[in-house]
Amino acid sequence: MKQEPIILFTYGTMRYGVYNHARITDLKATYVGHGTTTEPFVMVGRNEPRQIPYVGRVDSDDKRHGNETPIRGECYLIDKKTLDRVDRAEGHPHFYYREVAHVRLDNGKIVKCVIYLFDSDENWGELIPSGDFIEYYDEKLHEKQGHLKNTFLDPTSKTPKTYRQPTLWETKISKIDKSLNSYIPAKYRTKF
Repeated sequence: MKQEPIILFTYGTMRYGVYNHARITDLKATYVGHGTTTEPFVMVGRNEPRQIPYVGRVDSDDKRHGNETPIRGECYLIDKKTLDRVDRAEGHPHFYYREVAHVRLDNGKIVKCVIYLFDSDENWGELIPSGDFIEYYDEKLHEKQGHLKNTFLDPTSKTPKTYRQPTLWETKISKIDKSLNSYIPAKYRTKF
């Protein structure tokens, strides 16, 4: 039986340009694309001891109910070894818990991804209404807190490169799309 590919949807500190991105790129993760979850969630952020987002669902009596929004992030094709490493980094299943979510890529395709969720209470952090951690993240604050710069973007450079969105690697993406197509829900599949 063919193993289903593992696609990680990262919305926070493992995104490109943020301090934990090396946790996945060190293990040869392949960029699939940017996208948003098809299910809306609530995203909150905390600035201390460092900037961290938390994404989860809220009860109907939670004061954040009604502020759910699709979450913006990046998708990476990863292997089991990388998934295990991310599980440890996220404290799965005792802190964040891993679920399956559908993500609509910017090219319109919908893929099944692994997402890490956290059920926070209404006092856990400040609401990030856009659902995009990059709009909340401040690298200068990260450095001011005494954390290392994002030197993983260019380990030989003393000054890290500025944040930029990864480009679509068309040849890789078309190969990945074909292999993933059988795992996309039938109503969302595209023809190649």
